[in-house]
Amino acid sequence: MLKALRIKRRILTAAASLLMGVSVGVGTAAAETRPEITVGLVDTFSPAFYIGTYAATLDHLTERLPQYRFRFVEVDYRNLQGDIERLKPNFLVSSASTFVSLIEPFGAHQVATKEPLSADDAVHSVASAFVVRSDSSIWTLSDAKGKRAAATSESSFDGWLIGAGEIARTHLGFV
Repeated sequence: MLKALRIKRRILTAAASLLMGVSVGVGTAAAETRPEITVGLVDTFSPAFYIGTYAATLDHLTERLPQYRFRFVEVDYRNLQGDIERLKPNFLVSSASTFVSLIEPFGAHQVATKEPLSADDAVHSVASAFVVRSDSSIWTLSDAKGKRAAATSESSFDGWLIGAGEIARTHLGFV
């Protein structure tokens, strides 16, 4: 796990260095007069995401919007509120669970969603699972009424929030 984190940080550092080199080549005078846009990344993604999605997005932004100077910053998920207040990103790349936690305190609005190639639509690309022993009498959500469940993490969107939404829909009639 630690090795994967080191690799991920090296990839991000290399991508940031490359982008900084590209932006320096534009010219100091032009860089100082262009409006700055800060893009923050909450560090919870795999190295494959950095290479295949994040770095490609940054490249696309700098290429297609040369009238802006981009600043890319990393936001630590363990100090989310403090980093957002300190770094003041205009845009934030985050997981669904992080996004949900930012709606109330920061008024976050979703601008775009990465749609996995394996999903027909992004809305149905994340799921929760209720796991029971094979000899359990629980086979449906109705069977689980009044029972207790454990979650992978209190802040995990797919770990419990989606499941809680399905329980609300099933038992309370929410859509």
